[in-house]
Amino acid sequence: MKHSLKINTGESGKEGVLAFMGDISIADARDVKGIIQGALKQVEQLNLDLEGVETADISFLQLLCASHRDVDSTSKKIVLNREMSGEIVGKLARIGLAKQTGCSPGLVSSCLWFSCKN
Repeated sequence: MKHSLKINTGESGKEGVLAFMGDISIADARDVKGIIQGALKQVEQLNLDLEGVETADISFLQLLCASHRDVDSTSKKIVLNREMSGEIVGKLARIGLAKQTGCSPGLVSSCLWFSCKN
């Protein structure tokens, strides 16, 4: 697994693009969590770029989901770049995360994976 973080300062504060690349599995979970937490300490909005992910297991997707839910009650945001590898899009559909409704009742677009479908 490889990653990169690019930070820009705009009108709405610091915004970062966190790109993950390569193969990501349960063996990378601790590192992924630390990378996301470290990035969130530096920015107000974290944009996840998954286009370079070649393979990923369910633990990676669950970790992204949990991170998104953790910041939901804060002023920080995690946003998903809609350009994703076919591996990710297919896996989201197979495990039921490609949603058309939100994670919480009444919050239609609250889910990180909202409107991600083939």
